[in-house]
Amino acid sequence: DFYEILPQFEVEVPPASARTAPSVRTHPVDEPGNYLLQAGSFGAAADADRLQANLALRGMEAYVQRVTIDGAVFHRVRIGPMSDLDVLNRTRRQLRDAGIDALLMKAPK
Repeated sequence: DFYEILPQFEVEVPPASARTAPSVRTHPVDEPGNYLLQAGSFGAAADADRLQANLALRGMEAYVQRVTIDGAVFHRVRIGPMSDLDVLNRTRRQLRDAGIDALLMKAPK
């Protein structure tokens, strides 16, 4: 049954050029602290390096953190830590405007 039903649920994904970024507004951070922004996480180091270079061209200093989770290697592209809330919120806005959905995290002390 699975192989007969599955083709009925096929969905055509539009090309990347036709997709639009969601218009989600991020709320400014107003709680003092140290924060990190994770701009992406990739299995391939080349993809992480490409995003890091893209961010550098936009004037953002990022670094790549290599981690192994359950035997799988990930390359996280991160910005920070930042304690200046104005800089943090401006960076988040720049990332959003560039179509990058960054993950906001509190940095360990």
